[in-house]
Amino acid sequence: MKWIAGLVALAVAVGAAIWVGYSRGHGGLPAVFGSLERSVAIRADYQVYTTLEELVEEASVIAVGMVEGVEGTRNLARDPDNPDLPHPSLEIIGYDYRFVVEEYLKGDGPDTILVTEARKFLSHGREGIPAEPPAPEMESGGRYILFLNRAADAEGRWIGVAEPWRFALRDAEVQVESMWEAAPRAFPAMGEGEFVDQIRTLVSAL
Repeated sequence: MKWIAGLVALAVAVGAAIWVGYSRGHGGLPAVFGSLERSVAIRADYQVYTTLEELVEEASVIAVGMVEGVEGTRNLARDPDNPDLPHPSLEIIGYDYRFVVEEYLKGDGPDTILVTEARKFLSHGREGIPAEPPAPEMESGGRYILFLNRAADAEGRWIGVAEPWRFALRDAEVQVESMWEAAPRAFPAMGEGEFVDQIRTLVSAL
């Protein structure tokens, strides 16, 4: 996979760019978005926050709600010399999830938002490279707590703040979903009420 380490200054579609230059000692293929204002080198790193305090501080919004389904898929990879064109040798397949917000625990926004996630990395002439390993797709009808920042695009899409950025709500329990293999140890399952109360306390302290 040395070919991917050599790609530099990669910008991605719809005003977002893959953010992979910062990590806290955890490896993995790029899967976190930042703003179009940055051009970055593709490296085997992705951003990780290890505490709820960090996630709460860095997220612009924290939304509780339900996934209605996948609005569509897009190639996020753009030519670094002309962002209007696709990248000549790389595809990054992104899913746009339609997310109906029940409540904002931090920040505010519309009742329905589009949340973009990179799901598959492809190189022309090479095998597909999944995120490491990919988190499961968000389930249609599933409830989640999402830690998000706004993508720098004109259509108001949202992106995960870092790994982990989404927590599934199942049977009144919060379960982290992430490509970061240590996430379940850093964020063990707990009751939904307790988790939400912790977020509210942290938000109020900002």
